[in-house]
Amino acid sequence: MITSESGGTMSKKMTKERWNYLMQPFIGDEDVMLTAEELNEGWHWCEEWDGLLIHVDDDEFVSCTCGFMEKFRTPERIKAMQDKIAKWKEPQDAMQRLADLDEELGLN
Repeated sequence: MITSESGGTMSKKMTKERWNYLMQPFIGDEDVMLTAEELNEGWHWCEEWDGLLIHVDDDEFVSCTCGFMEKFRTPERIKAMQDKIAKWKEPQDAMQRLADLDEELGLN
């Protein structure tokens, strides 16, 4: 996997240069379109992310509500997304516990 400008990962077939090219404003150049292969791999400009080009394995896909991406929401991918969300919540929970302790101790 390759890391994109947005911090997400890219499939081996999507290069950083290709991703950057696809993210440029459309000026009538037909090459600035996803290929059928890229679409089948799970690439799309996500409405939820204001047109960011994401892949179904990117962290951003957790929040994607694009209906045509439903075919990629397999039980395995949903489980992986739930695991990611759980890991994101661990640091948040720890920070909240520290804030609660500060409050109890009158340190705020």
